[in-house]
Amino acid sequence: MQAPEVKISNKDFDNVLSLIKESLFALDAEIDAVRERPAQDTFENGKYTPKKSGDEHDYVFKSTNSSIRFAEKIKARLGERNLEANFVDANEDEIILRFTENVGPMISSVDLEWENDFVLRKMQNQLMTIQMREEDEQFARIARLFFHSRTPLDEGKEVARKLYETGDIEV
Repeated sequence: MQAPEVKISNKDFDNVLSLIKESLFALDAEIDAVRERPAQDTFENGKYTPKKSGDEHDYVFKSTNSSIRFAEKIKARLGERNLEANFVDANEDEIILRFTENVGPMISSVDLEWENDFVLRKMQNQLMTIQMREEDEQFARIARLFFHSRTPLDEGKEVARKLYETGDIEV
């Protein structure tokens, strides 16, 4: 059985397209703001945990900073050295970061900086995809969500309510 074809009015289509464009503009501004003020933290007492591969240098830190798990690139400053780190894993109070080089058995303190724009960029990509496809079903869903477009079911409910109020129908 094939799903019924969804029709959307030109007005609702234009409203949804306008909403998507406004949302993309707002997301661009938010992403720029996040990039101007990246997230920062200082991790201390990182212990080296050897891996099988010689180019993987993982360090375990005590931290509950959950926002770092979505960072795609982490800038790490150890004294005068600038390195790059990547998030590997986290549990309740530990975070594992992978550094580009071995900096010894322990990292006493490292200043970290990362852009927290992962969710914003994913949302932006999804909106761009919806905008490019211009599928009536997706646009109709968005129109119902934001513009409370009346559906045939809503109209039927309204007729039934009026009939009930006038006493022309019993429930």
